[in-house]
Amino acid sequence: MKKHDASYKQQEPAPRYNGRDAAVYFASLFNAKVIAGSATPSLESYYNAVTGKYGLVELMQRYGDVQLPSIEMVDTRKIIQKDKAKIIYRQHSLKLLMKQ
Repeated sequence: MKKHDASYKQQEPAPRYNGRDAAVYFASLFNAKVIAGSATPSLESYYNAVTGKYGLVELMQRYGDVQLPSIEMVDTRKIIQKDKAKIIYRQHSLKLLMKQ
């Protein structure tokens, strides 16, 4: 189960359900295990994993030794934005996007 895929979260009609929660509950009825994989787990899932409620397996190497992308933390509260409806891009990131 690719747990963060939106198709596993029902919006309409009622009753609504979350695929991850349904899988965990259904597995508990049969004393079964659930394997949920995600490169970007929810904070709730990650917390449950590091506190022992879920098991945690971390892949320390990518297939084919592909390098991880660089990550830049940006405090968007400090960026002055003229139009609140537009997406915020840092100038450096925007220049890199335009090169592609």
